[in-house]
Amino acid sequence: MFRLFLTNEKHGETITPDDTSKSGPGWMPTLSALGKPLLIGLAIREILAPFTGHPFDFEIWVRLGAFIQSGTSPYSLLPFVPNLSFAPYPVMTSISYPPFPAMVFGATYALYQLLGSPSAFLYYFLLKQPMVFSDLLVAVLLFKMISLRGEASVAKRVATLWIFFPFAIIVSAMWGALDPTALVLVLASVYTFETGRSYVSAGFLGLAIYFKLMPIIFLPLFLIACALSKRNKAGFTGVALGIPFIGTAVPFLLFGWSPSGLFSAVSYQGSLPGFGGLGVFNVLSMLQLPSGALTFLLSIIWVPALLVAYAYSYLKKAGLIEGLLITVLLFSVFRPVTPEQWALYPVAFLLLLGVGENRTHALAIAGIATAYLLVNNVLLVRFFSPISPGAFNWDLFVDNQSGFSVVRYALLLALSTFFTAEALSAALSKRSFFMSKLSGLRQIRPRGLVVPLAYICVVSATGGFLDFTATKMVTDWGLAIESNVFLGLSWLSLYHIMLVVVFEAMTLFIVLFSRRGLSDSIGLFLLLTFLNFIAAAFSLLLYRGLEGAPLLATTTIFLVGSSSVTERAFVIFADTLGLLGIFYLSEIRSLFYLVGEKIAQISPGSWPGTNNANSLSAAA
Repeated sequence: MFRLFLTNEKHGETITPDDTSKSGPGWMPTLSALGKPLLIGLAIREILAPFTGHPFDFEIWVRLGAFIQSGTSPYSLLPFVPNLSFAPYPVMTSISYPPFPAMVFGATYALYQLLGSPSAFLYYFLLKQPMVFSDLLVAVLLFKMISLRGEASVAKRVATLWIFFPFAIIVSAMWGALDPTALVLVLASVYTFETGRSYVSAGFLGLAIYFKLMPIIFLPLFLIACALSKRNKAGFTGVALGIPFIGTAVPFLLFGWSPSGLFSAVSYQGSLPGFGGLGVFNVLSMLQLPSGALTFLLSIIWVPALLVAYAYSYLKKAGLIEGLLITVLLFSVFRPVTPEQWALYPVAFLLLLGVGENRTHALAIAGIATAYLLVNNVLLVRFFSPISPGAFNWDLFVDNQSGFSVVRYALLLALSTFFTAEALSAALSKRSFFMSKLSGLRQIRPRGLVVPLAYICVVSATGGFLDFTATKMVTDWGLAIESNVFLGLSWLSLYHIMLVVVFEAMTLFIVLFSRRGLSDSIGLFLLLTFLNFIAAAFSLLLYRGLEGAPLLATTTIFLVGSSSVTERAFVIFADTLGLLGIFYLSEIRSLFYLVGEKIAQISPGSWPGTNNANSLSAAA
């Protein structure tokens, strides 16, 4: 439906020459064209605004507005505010942005007091107005910017799409995130830049940086894309950086705030100690990496990623919007933590580009980000914490203690890989990775699943009965788990290693006797290995069933050495990793093929069969 909405033309919708100028249609024609959708979109957002909010991010805005009234530095711990706070944390950390948002929240709280402080819901409503109107202004700017190309009907459809875009509605009206405001300022900067008002553009970009530091990554793209003289580029940079610098310095000097709080907040964001979110490092959030040089290097890998984006945009002579898209995608993918609301930026840029595969990328990224948001904030229940403490408690339970918690982490892992793959394919101007994969999955016929399912059944049954038989022979589990038999490994660890070796050796023999070419042999080996992952999960279920024990229990099982995991987590993640491996089979095969090809070149003729680099999808 999203794609049909973007591509089906409605004939007869034009903007007259009098309505179109160098800056696109005027504000009155714009509001006339979008009036009804804007009013409906505003009503939807305003109905949600007072009664919803993120129990961490929006709770910070709630506390900060009251806290800053005394003139205290906003970069302090924020105490619980009676009659206003809806999240039960005694104290919370504050913002990691310049002080502009804090001043906006402070002014909002002052207005709330001026109105007599009648209800916390009114305060929540007032706090969200910048986000709500920013979100609708994004639609207006998309309309005006696309209209500059003379595509009036496309402009109206894209703007209407954004107005009713569920992801944007949730982020602005329910979450209360700052990104819609930062995005509309960035788009205003792009719009005024493309209409020849470079210093106004620099002012908007400066305000975006002042509101939320992240848009500073876009500054080099304006300098790369423009044909300004060196002097004017220096002026553009001075305005864009001067606004946040002066705007930050003034309240610090006026109120005597210590700069250490701001420095700590910014440096914390620069090298986050944890991993997670939509980017490539989501998997590391489950590994609990110890602090050290490796962790630090991974946490700042976004810096060379940005340099690559700038160099790529410069060498490719990319336009401004294309450069912004490449930059935000690479930055998002390689950040230690990538919050899902950042998906607003690439979706907006892709809709602006609107040529070729860009709309398909927009659809894919929007869908993946929306799914991630629904899973990460389980069915949005936590956003109703302002009207029900039970929503907050239910969310905590489901996230951390329920049987769904492991499923949630597995789904987030899968979705983060989808986002990463789609973002990289969009940045490289390739076909939509995710949509291509879905198209391939639709071509699978039930008959083609018979052999893989039969293989899983055979391996699962073998592994399950073997486990059941082996455990009946154990008389001292303490000795089996804690013994030091070989290289510090216990009998149980050696048994698990033996199982892996046996089944992978069987896989290798199957591949060798299939006498395929190198490429297809690698693909078959990988496919059978990933099927072994899935079979391992089912073999555990069979083993527990034979013992008469509960399935998917939270019982701890020891794998190798001191590593352990609950049975539920093992089953879910073994299946998840196996399915992801099959989903990315062609890409993993290609990587292994390059290595295998080099080895084959060293000893030519040593590999049976012919060299076949065809896609594995048919062979699998």
